[in-house]
Amino acid sequence: QRKMEADPAALRKLLTDHIRDEVGAMKGKCVEYDVYNEPNSHYYFVEKLGDDVMLEWFNVAHEVDPTATLCINEGGHLSQANLNSMRTKNYIKIIKYLQANKAPLGAICFESHFGCRLPGVEKVYEALEYFSQFGLPMGITEFDQVVDDEQLQADWQRDFMTIAFSHPKVHEFLQWGFWNGISKRGFINKDWSLKPNGKVWLDLVKDKWWTNANGRSGANGEYALRGFLGDYKVKASHGGKAAVVDAVLGKDGTTVEVILK
Repeated sequence: QRKMEADPAALRKLLTDHIRDEVGAMKGKCVEYDVYNEPNSHYYFVEKLGDDVMLEWFNVAHEVDPTATLCINEGGHLSQANLNSMRTKNYIKIIKYLQANKAPLGAICFESHFGCRLPGVEKVYEALEYFSQFGLPMGITEFDQVVDDEQLQADWQRDFMTIAFSHPKVHEFLQWGFWNGISKRGFINKDWSLKPNGKVWLDLVKDKWWTNANGRSGANGEYALRGFLGDYKVKASHGGKAAVVDAVLGKDGTTVEVILK
């Protein structure tokens, strides 16, 4: 990058060619891209080339793969949860700039790395509410907490996951690491035993937020239930016959017809 400072046009082409190469190679395989990742610490190229280069990055990525969701991603906005910090103000400014200039921005994402100093769930929700004004899906891209206190870690895992799950604009949650053989952030100890925060994950995702239901249909052959949104397998059986169909439960509900032959 230092050698190309004197030739901004060549630097600009290098970056857009890189986007075309990466997105082109992964077209149809990757559903989401962090087009501009960590703008607070990776602002060098924008400083050299101008704000409009951000529009070019998003437009080129969208041109190559119009089906992929294009994101902006950064940390600190939930772990600090301070809407008045310079980092967060800058993030907001960039999002507003992209939207004002019709960039194909598809989601706003947040790295969420925590230590022992926690902002509290109210502040996290306040930040999510603020960013929801932009009308885009939001993603938690890198959640972890590196602390010695495993009970605190488990409690914050529960609280943060719950507040993220409760917000209608949060559409994804990525845990950053699962094994303590690398760091203390994981669900599993180095000896592969389950930690308290791992138990929280399983309890929430595979139990409290997972719909398992059994029932008998009425005389008209119908059976209804309320469930969490997501993918389902629906099995029906009668008189020695059985069938299984896949279904997706969305916000507007769904009707599934199972035909036994």
